[in-house]
Amino acid sequence: MESNFKSVKILKASAGSGKTYALTSHYLDLIFSSDKRQKYREILAVTFTNKATEEMKKRILEELKNLAQGNGSPDLIQSILLKNPELEKGKLALKARDIYTSILHDFSHFSIMTLDSFAQKVIRSFAFELGLEPGFRVEIKTQKVKDSLISRLGDRLNEHSHLLEYCIDLVQQRLDKGQSWDFNQELKELSDELFKEVYQEHASAIMENLKNRDPNTFFKEIQDKNWTDQKAFEKRIQEILRRAIRVSELLN
Repeated sequence: MESNFKSVKILKASAGSGKTYALTSHYLDLIFSSDKRQKYREILAVTFTNKATEEMKKRILEELKNLAQGNGSPDLIQSILLKNPELEKGKLALKARDIYTSILHDFSHFSIMTLDSFAQKVIRSFAFELGLEPGFRVEIKTQKVKDSLISRLGDRLNEHSHLLEYCIDLVQQRLDKGQSWDFNQELKELSDELFKEVYQEHASAIMENLKNRDPNTFFKEIQDKNWTDQKAFEKRIQEILRRAIRVSELLN
């Protein structure tokens, strides 16, 4: 889905649908549609994760380099030439070389960043007006948030039967493995996943799957399947180990 409001363009799509390519293409269209060599100084591209930021920077620079060498993607070249009919392939390569060189020598103004970085940059710009110290630092106390989440989970066990059932299953799994029944550490490790970029990349897909599903049933099914698959894997490994021991005994 695309939304346009003056010079603002928003691309919304699921993971793996080509957002980075679409953003890269649009970014290059903006650069080549201007006579300014440093048009990139007037463009801000914002993404959700550091990984996406680095990927987009790398993709733009790679495309510019390929265009400068005359090896650009045919689809991309066609798109740029259609929107800029005054350009020819030869002129396109020269312009790409100039822009590519300019960005490399002026990299700090190549503004592709995460939403978090952009917000901090804005705050720093208005630090005096906000009454903040010039050398302030932003610290994210994720451990405090995780401890709070686990504490709230414990408070709600009696109110939500599915949460209680989940914790009982977790205790049973730990006991089956010969571990302590205390599962707080395991919950802390599980909560760590919520703050990782790999989860953020798939969060939208998870929420999409939850739209027409009962979350209690949905996560219970996933939990049961994971537990079943894990037991089957462990059983298979044990069987292979027993066979290996028998073979070793026969050889000796």
